[in-house]
Amino acid sequence: LFFVSSSPAAFQRWFLYPPDHTPHFHPNETTLTWLQQTYPRLPPAQRPLECTLRPGEV
Repeated sequence: LFFVSSSPAAFQRWFLYPPDHTPHFHPNETTLTWLQQTYPRLPPAQRPLECTLRPGEV
């Protein structure tokens, strides 16, 4: 797997799960709702890895 992302002007926040794990995400729920309501209640072992890309980073 190879992936490149750049952030010329804005922050990007990525949530990464292993390929064998399917995260619970309701199709009618926005990412913001998931981040505010679901994510804080996840036990640490069920949380994804996080990556934040700042402006100008690749």
